[in-house]
Amino acid sequence: MKQPNHAFADAADTLLVMEAPGGEIESFDILSLQGRTSEEADKLLSRSLNRFCAIADQDEDDFVPDNRLKVYDCGADAHLENHFWRFTTDPDAIGNYIDARNLTPYMDVPLRTAHYVYLGCHGIRNLEALQISPNTVLAAMEVSLDEHLESGRMLDRHRPGVHLVTGIETDRGKLYFSHDGIGKACLQNYLQDIADRYFDTSNRGLSDLRHSCTEANLATLELARQTKGMFCLHNQLPIIRKFVYQDPRADEYMQGLRRSLPMGANAQDFLRFIETFSLNVSEKNRTICTLLNIYDKGIDHNTEVPTAHRKDFKDLFKQMEHIPTGTAEGDEQRGSIKRESSALAGRLLREKYGIAVHNPDHPRLNRRVDPGGIKLKNSRKIRL
Repeated sequence: MKQPNHAFADAADTLLVMEAPGGEIESFDILSLQGRTSEEADKLLSRSLNRFCAIADQDEDDFVPDNRLKVYDCGADAHLENHFWRFTTDPDAIGNYIDARNLTPYMDVPLRTAHYVYLGCHGIRNLEALQISPNTVLAAMEVSLDEHLESGRMLDRHRPGVHLVTGIETDRGKLYFSHDGIGKACLQNYLQDIADRYFDTSNRGLSDLRHSCTEANLATLELARQTKGMFCLHNQLPIIRKFVYQDPRADEYMQGLRRSLPMGANAQDFLRFIETFSLNVSEKNRTICTLLNIYDKGIDHNTEVPTAHRKDFKDLFKQMEHIPTGTAEGDEQRGSIKRESSALAGRLLREKYGIAVHNPDHPRLNRRVDPGGIKLKNSRKIRL
């Protein structure tokens, strides 16, 4: 029986890129369309277009940048010529690949046109939907495509504050993020990375996070553009490439809203950070917060101990079952168990997670240190 040629069957042969007005590639997808029916290829491309429109739709002020969506057919032998590009996360490398091969897009659509169809049809279902005349008014929209595009051009030229920049600074340095869809996606990805690593010993110097937002100028817009090169939204998931912290002298331009969040190794600061930026909480960090709470208050009958540490607290819960209620002796025994459980939680935090706790009444004295035991693995993220 003849074996299928997986090298050709799996070849990535199509590029879909989102290009900024200046020609820089801000995001991209690499697709394998060879051997698929026209309907299947149409569906895959539409799915990627919807994702880029969803990114653009993140702006609360309805500002969609004047980007373009371009699709390039790289040929069935693309993986043989440049195998690396199928796995790259570097928009510059993709741009160089396009230039080197002198590729011409077989589809070139303004992002604002795609976004109009995305809103008007509740999603792009096929590529044919993008072929609409300027005077078309979709059922869910109040204006024609041409009026929609003109309103975007008016925003580009006249509206003050359309171009905003957010600065995020920690002990490691500062990054600047634009307020278009891709910039906001990069910002959220960066903040989520901080959240996921919040209690790690690599963050032992993390004490506060300084957040500023202001109207952009040429200097801060250029820094925000450079930040986009550190991230990629390839293949449905945000991928962190590198963090090159930028010139703090640019902070002299950040004259807008400023605030500072404490980022100590305690549950209060962590949960305030999570709530402020609407981030997710990993299972590991949920476990740490529960142990911090046990350290502060001890356990009672209503305490839900994390699955990973139920065996550690099992004997203490058994002792609680036999304590009489309404007696001074029972109160004393419960107090003793609270102190024992607090000490146990403190030991687990130190040995398993690298968090040295000192006094339940002063959580800001907690420190990130090298753990004495083996760190638990991260599990799936869940919302707190």
